Amino acid sequence: MNLIDGATLVASFMSSILLGALVVFINKKAKSLADRTEFKKLKKELTENTTIIEKVRTDFLEANTIIVENVRSEFLKHNTEVVESVKSELQVKGWVNQQVWLKKQEIYESIFNKLLSIKKYTTHQSSAFQEALYLEREHEYYLSQGDEWIDSPSLKKDLERKREEYEIRVNSQENINESKKIRAEKEQAISSLMELASINSVYIDGDVESVLDKLKNVLQSRYDSSDFDEVENYMYDVCNAVEKAIVEVKVMCKKELQIIT
Repeated sequence: MNLIDGATLVASFMSSILLGALVVFINKKAKSLADRTEFKKLKKELTENTTIIEKVRTDFLEANTIIVENVRSEFLKHNTEVVESVKSELQVKGWVNQQVWLKKQEIYESIFNKLLSIKKYTTHQSSAFQEALYLEREHEYYLSQGDEWIDSPSLKKDLERKREEYEIRVNSQENINESKKIRAEKEQAISSLMELASINSVYIDGDVESVLDKLKNVLQSRYDSSDFDEVENYMYDVCNAVEKAIVEVKVMCKKELQIIT
């Protein structure tokens, strides 16, 4: 092998090495280039995906916000309507209850006024009767004294004076007019009481009518006006019946009007 052949062989060997190295270099460059291109592509896709995701997220939040606000608005509107409706119903019920209370108060005031008119009459009649009874029993007492009464003209004169004064007062026009007025008020009161209790039974305690009916029966009971004992018993029963009716109605009134004393 001569020098030229040796050089050719070396050159050929080196060429092969260089060519292999060049191929490797080119492959690496190509791979590197491909990697950068892929990276850029992936980066671009990632950016695009991020943009899409953000847009979807934004749209979702906006849509949900609108839905939530709509739901909230409808909920508040509905609740407001319900509250206003309940408030209105309570106001109506409160107004109705107030009117019923006022009506009850008016009725009970009327009943008490009528009862007081009856009490005024019974007190007037009872006082007149007691005065007449006193004079009668005083006369009976003097008569029971026998000779002492006969021999004591001053006692007879005193009794006669008292009787004369009584007769003058009782038979005076003023007393007659007053008695007629009180009696008329009593009769009107009895009639009005029963009418009040019957017409307004829907407003007041049903026992009120029963109490007034019992009072009416006592007031209208018959007696012999010439019998002092019967008259006395009648006056006693009437006065007690009136007082009892006032007390019982007062208890019912306090309960119904919820009055605490």
